[in-house]
Order: sequence, then C-alpha cells, then structure tokens
Amino acid sequence: MTKQIGKRLLCTAFGFLFVFGLAGCGGGGTLPPQEKPGQEEEEPVKEERDIEAVSPADGGSASLANEKVSAFYENFKVCSSEKYTDGTDLYAPAGLTLSWTCKQSAEEYTVSLSQSEDMTGAAVYTAEEEALHVDDLFAAEEYYWQVEAKTENGTLRSDIFRFTAKAEPRTVLIEGVSNTRDIGGYAAADGKRVRQGMIYRGGKLEDITEAGREKMLGTYKIRTDLDLRRGEESTDVFGGGMQYIQISAPYYTTPNGSTGIDVAANREAVASIMRVFAKEENYPVYMHCSIGRDRTGTFAMLLEMLLGVGENDIYADYELSLFSASGCSDNTPVNTLFYTYFWPTYNYINQNYEGDTAAKRCEEYLLDVGVTAEEIASIRSLLLV
Repeated sequence: MTKQIGKRLLCTAFGFLFVFGLAGCGGGGTLPPQEKPGQEEEEPVKEERDIEAVSPADGGSASLANEKVSAFYENFKVCSSEKYTDGTDLYAPAGLTLSWTCKQSAEEYTVSLSQSEDMTGAAVYTAEEEALHVDDLFAAEEYYWQVEAKTENGTLRSDIFRFTAKAEPRTVLIEGVSNTRDIGGYAAADGKRVRQGMIYRGGKLEDITEAGREKMLGTYKIRTDLDLRRGEESTDVFGGGMQYIQISAPYYTTPNGSTGIDVAANREAVASIMRVFAKEENYPVYMHCSIGRDRTGTFAMLLEMLLGVGENDIYADYELSLFSASGCSDNTPVNTLFYTYFWPTYNYINQNYEGDTAAKRCEEYLLDVGVTAEEIASIRSLLLV
C-alpha cells in the first residue's frame, strides 16, 4: 500500500512539473524558436501605397540651383576663378521636377504643393505623366506635396510627402534682364534667415521682354523699382506700373574717387537708399544699377552685413555676378574686383566702426551716415525670419 501511494505521488508531481513546464514555454507544447548565431531580425515589410514619391524622396532634400551654381556655392573659395561665364547668363535656376509612381493607370494627375504641413495655401498643378516641373521655389525651405490620380476606378490620393530645398543661392530668371537673384535665403544672425521674395537684385531693365514684365509683376509681385544709377543713365521702364525710386548710389570706397561710401558727400545718398528698405509698403523691391554688380553689390553687402549674414556668403553673393553676361561685360578680372574694390569696402566698415560682430559694426556705420535706430530695427524686422 505504501509503495502504491508513493508511486501515485511521484506521478502526480511529475505531471505538475510537465504541465507548468509547458505553460512556461508559452503553452500548447510549442517551444520558442532558437536563433541561429549571427542571425539578424528581419526588416518589417513596407506597406505598398497606391502612389509613391520617387524624387525628391519623401523626407529628402533637393537642389534648386543649376549644377554650376550649386558646385560653386558648395566649394566656394574667394576668387576661385578669373571668370565664371562664357559671355552668356549661366546662373538660371534648374527648378525642380517632382516625380512619383502610381499603381493604376491614370488619365490625369493633380499635384498640390505647399509650405505648410496641413497643405494650406497650396499651389495646384495638373500633369498628364508621373512628373511635374516647378520653378521659383524658395531655398532652404521645407515643402509638402500630394498627388491625386484620376483613374477609371475613381480618384486615388497619396500621402503627404515632404522635402527640404537645399540652402543655396536663389537665382531667378527674368527674361531680358541679366544678373538677377534674390538676396534672401542666407543664414543670418541668431539662427534666423534672410526672408526671401523681398529684395531682388540685378542689372538694368531697359531690355526686359513682355515675359520678363509678367514675371516681375505677376510672379515676384515687385512693387518698387529702386534704380541706383545716375539721372542721365536712369529710365522708369514700367512707366507708372510700379513705384519708381531713383537715387544715384555711391559704391565701394575711395579707390573710385568721389564715388565711395566713405566720402562725406555721399552719406545722405547711402541713408536715403537704406531707408527704402525700412518701409514695408515698398516690398518686394527690385534693386539694380546698370550691370548689377558694383552699386547693387555694395548695397546688397550693406544689407546682408546688417542682417548678420556670414562673411563667406556675402563674398559668394558678390561673386555670383560673374555667372552673368552683364556682370562680366567689362572683362575686369575677379581678383581685381574683389581685392581692389569689394573687400576694401567691406573691411572699411570692420576697421572703422566698433562692435563685437560685423552686423553691429555695419549698424554703427549706418547710424553714422544718418539712418536712425528705428529704421535699422524696421529693416531687420522686415527681412529676418
């Protein structure tokens, strides 16, 4: 009897151990899979969408500049070439081609493009193929886009895709005008950037075409033609179609004799030009001289310096004139332009005015020539974002 009870207890104990052992292994008698040495976890299968972004890749970046300008800016060194142009305008932006794939055949695509993630204020385009070219985007900005496909089974809508335009110079193409670009987009003081679509710079407007006029008025919505030429050079090309301000501008420093920004007689002209940028109602402004390099370049430098744009970007913006026909029209070597004219002008402010930054020294210069602190504050408020 004792032996039989002992056997029953032993069997019962073994049974409990067996049951709990199975429970500890997940139940059902299934043992966990054994990983082989060095075996990696499998990648999760990506869910296939009806419409997929191809270029730019979702979350990627895109260049808006052409290859020559992009390479120039990426590898910029002061006076890295004697001439950047072959006598024609080589600065035109490349724009951007959006492309995608759609699982179903579509009769037509509708593409929405916005700077807001919720797609407010989107520009809307139509396309017959799985690609769309867009122009006149802002550099160093994030964009969102979405595609709708009209198919025989109904309308397909993509996710909202995102890309970032690279931080490069924003050149613009205005037919009949040379050496044109936006001075905005550059990194500035306190983590800000110079607002784009506010100040465009370039050469004379006398040869502008009807397409160029439409671009200035319709696309860029220019309100003010700021002509920096002397009275005998200047012409109000738009004839009342926009505000026309003509001020004979000084430029560079004393190597040019009486034309320097360091000459006492030119102080009021410097102040008057800078005041144009203190008034919100003047924007957007097209600022130009004859070839868009010297007088225009000097005031672009003063604005960029005041806003805290880095020295290298100020130099690069100046040398971009050498990608244009007008900027090279007098065949002056870039070394002469930079070291004889531009750099001494930039350095004049740094050497003669106090401040712990170039922006502060430029502010002191402008105060000295008659621009008020309120006007300087207004310029910064309007142009920094």
